[in-house]
Amino acid sequence: MKRQTGLTRIDAAVLLACIALVLTQAGAINAGGRERSKREVCLANLRMLTAAWQMYADDNSDKIVNGDVEEYGQYGDSPCTIATQEYATGGIHYRERPWVMRDWALPPCWSVGTAFGPAEKKGQIKKGALYTYVEDTDVYKCPRANADETRSFSVVDQMNVQVILQAVLGTSVPLIKARQDIKKASERMIFVDDSGCEGITMGGWTVSFQTPPQWWDAPSARHGDGTTFSFADGHTEYHKWLESSTIDCAKNAQAGCLITPATQTRDIRWAQIAAWGSDTASKLNP
Repeated sequence: MKRQTGLTRIDAAVLLACIALVLTQAGAINAGGRERSKREVCLANLRMLTAAWQMYADDNSDKIVNGDVEEYGQYGDSPCTIATQEYATGGIHYRERPWVMRDWALPPCWSVGTAFGPAEKKGQIKKGALYTYVEDTDVYKCPRANADETRSFSVVDQMNVQVILQAVLGTSVPLIKARQDIKKASERMIFVDDSGCEGITMGGWTVSFQTPPQWWDAPSARHGDGTTFSFADGHTEYHKWLESSTIDCAKNAQAGCLITPATQTRDIRWAQIAAWGSDTASKLNP
């Protein structure tokens, strides 16, 4: 009998299945590699912005840059000729140029018309106080940001943005305006990759102390159910969320996502310490 040396149908089927498995695994590895690369770029961008934030303080007698993006008033720059609200005489941001000018809505003081396009948004970044230190508009966003986002990073509220807690709890928590007033710099957040509300990244990012615990601004989860942050000592980190409700809130980008207080508070507790400091968190946690 002649000996068969070729592949049988069964052999061929097994071989094809093995090849398909290898290709699938390789695709998954490549996808994971691409995600890690984007995460590293996101962290590198945050490091550059935080270094700029530190250099600004070095050049301005330790005062930290205005972290608002004209959400709480208008600076008074062209085309606005008169400062309003917190930018007016006696306001908390009087004569403080924002780190990025208002890039999230219709041009301030202009007649109603077409919303900002990419070129106009980049122009607002270039007019901001930090652009002198980071003259690359691509650094102001995460590579995982939406295609129409020019900026995806926000400053946390206490870092010279706005003290939302006063409105929420009636509690006096000082706005930090000088680097020397930051306690435990390694735990205090400066920039966060902000998913915004319906894709719009506005002036600042915060988390409150409410009962039941809930997100004031939605968390982001662009990177494997987690997101990226930078801190006052200059380091950056990727933080993976622990609770499904946090991830659901991030994916829906809805502010005020309620969390069941008995079982799901770990993510909010971590964010409270990073945004307001452990001393404040220990006093105000319900």
